[in-house]
Amino acid sequence: MKNNGISLLIRIAKTELWTYKFYLFCAIICMVGAALTTSATAYLIDPAIKEIFINKNKNLLFTLPAVIVGVSVMRGLTTYGQAWFMSIIGMNIINNIQKKMYEKLLYLDLSYLNQNHSAKIISNFVNDAASMRDAVSNVIVGLVKESLTLIGCAAVMFYQDFILASITLFVFLPVVVVIKRLMKQSSKSARHIFNETGNLSTHIAETVRGMRIVRVYVREDYEQKRADKTFAMRMKYILREARARAASSPITEAMTGVGMAAAILYAGSQGLNGKMDINNFMAFFTAMMMAYQPGRSLSGLTTKIQSGIIAAQRVYEILDLPLAIMPPVADKLQTLHHCTGKITFDNVSFSYDNKNPILDNINATIPAGKNIALVGASGGGKSTFINLIPRFYDVTAGQILIDDVPIKNMNPHDLRRFIGMVSQDAFLFNGTIRENILYGNIDATDSQMIQAAQSAAAYDFIMELPDGFDTCVGESGILLSGGQKQRIAIARAFLKDAPILLLDEATSALDNQSEASIQKALKDLSIGRTTITIAHRLSTITASDEIIVMHQGKILATGTHEFLLLNNPHYADLYRLSDTGQAVL
Repeated sequence: MKNNGISLLIRIAKTELWTYKFYLFCAIICMVGAALTTSATAYLIDPAIKEIFINKNKNLLFTLPAVIVGVSVMRGLTTYGQAWFMSIIGMNIINNIQKKMYEKLLYLDLSYLNQNHSAKIISNFVNDAASMRDAVSNVIVGLVKESLTLIGCAAVMFYQDFILASITLFVFLPVVVVIKRLMKQSSKSARHIFNETGNLSTHIAETVRGMRIVRVYVREDYEQKRADKTFAMRMKYILREARARAASSPITEAMTGVGMAAAILYAGSQGLNGKMDINNFMAFFTAMMMAYQPGRSLSGLTTKIQSGIIAAQRVYEILDLPLAIMPPVADKLQTLHHCTGKITFDNVSFSYDNKNPILDNINATIPAGKNIALVGASGGGKSTFINLIPRFYDVTAGQILIDDVPIKNMNPHDLRRFIGMVSQDAFLFNGTIRENILYGNIDATDSQMIQAAQSAAAYDFIMELPDGFDTCVGESGILLSGGQKQRIAIARAFLKDAPILLLDEATSALDNQSEASIQKALKDLSIGRTTITIAHRLSTITASDEIIVMHQGKILATGTHEFLLLNNPHYADLYRLSDTGQAVL
């Protein structure tokens, strides 16, 4: 869908506003009431002056002021109602937009998430959604309340004197031309502001996460200077947009002055000639002054809307992103009710950018229940090999099958139910140890959770903590050591108890003693399930049922440790260097 200004406003009206049509209807009724009472106040000036000051009508001395008070109270109530209902609509819109963005985020391809910093995505959630809400509120209030108020006041002006009203309103036509130019300036500045806000969010997030590095390398001044540049750039565009917005006010003020002068000049000449009474002029002048505020609001409305349009474009760019990893169409859908764990790579090739191949024509069959190790120099495609199995990415060519069913024919959720994974960079959520382990199976019992922790050699250190399983781990597990985080992640995989287990250097953060106990636990866990292991020390995978040697995206050889040691010089070199600590795999 084309996301220009008009189409975006129509889309927001259909998908967001219409959901709250009752509140919208109530808000519009209140806006109409506010506009009518404002116009009525201006209209009542005529009979008030004519009947009280000119005709000396004592009966209306208290009646007319009471009516004016009543109209003013109604104007206040309707204005409050309009603001309240629009607040309900606005907050629900921002809430729904953020929910949709989060849902989209959960299913977005990893390639998109890898290319966009998390802080910029968060900026989309917070700043862009809020700007959309403000734009919607401004459009509705501007188009309904302010426009109706302006029309009502103009009607009173034309009722009092058609020529005088025509002269006054004609003066404001140049404002339209100037405001149109200000809109273009505001639009450019708004886009830059959003971009720089994302850059600033990125910088702050990285500084917080890398604070230890910042301090140990004494780079506080360097980071401050980097941040100052971003602050300065952002401020430059903020001031540009503010200047464009502010320019609408003096233009309106100046045109109002000219209009007032023209009105007084014409009305004065008519009054001197006896063609206009003071009550008509005062009613006209009151209506003109009451039209000033909505006219001013409308003149500044266009520049405010531009920020909302830019924000909406950024939001819908995310919501409209196509998903590469999609469930198959119904006629191709295949469901595995039970998985033995057999994995087949059939002429699989893969590239992240469709230019540089990471895997090149991989053929491999991993029997169910076998323990397979992947070895090779860094960058050889081992992690990519593993990441393709849960379909984090789709293969460029060929196919991967689980129990002879192509994974593209499986619902991604069904596929991933059969897979447990522990990676080199163990990630923990900002919660308790209990919550992080139960993430593997939220329906598990406490005894099952404890058993998983014991199997991962995590139980002892957990029980030494003041709050045990209810200990908070902090952001990304910052309050735990690397080895402790890794053992919690392994316990999580134990608890899932999936028939396929993927271990991407799962013990790399452990000391020798912990690694030995974990290796024993992993060996026990691998019994009866398919396990694919990438290890940083080849000595830990020598007992694997089969070892696949990878180099530059290709499979060089397969076999047992003893076979490869005797028959494959490349593997023998890797093993020798790994054993002496001279290579990082």
